[in-house]
Amino acid sequence: MSHIEIKYKDKTYKLYYTRRSIMQMEADGFKINEAEDKPLSTLFNLFKGSFLAEHGYISDDAVDEIFDNIPHDGLFEQLAHLYEIPILSLAEDNGETKNATWEMKS
Repeated sequence: MSHIEIKYKDKTYKLYYTRRSIMQMEADGFKINEAEDKPLSTLFNLFKGSFLAEHGYISDDAVDEIFDNIPHDGLFEQLAHLYEIPILSLAEDNGETKNATWEMKS
């Protein structure tokens, strides 16, 4: 699974998104399309949301501290890429066999 790994204060954080973590972000008010109008809030919340899948217990203060202590160059482009993976996977089966089927009836 694609992810970003951050090492900070003898801890390793694995950042990525799942369908569930994105739904939680959206329920909390996150809207990726607000990036142009609210870039700082949107980009920071994109970073913060990347902790939900594996580190949902982490405090906002800890996320702030990590954010303030890592280089940001290229970070948001990679977070955006990771954010789109679960969304795109809804439209693709990747050749996996599924246990349920569906069909359109009229």
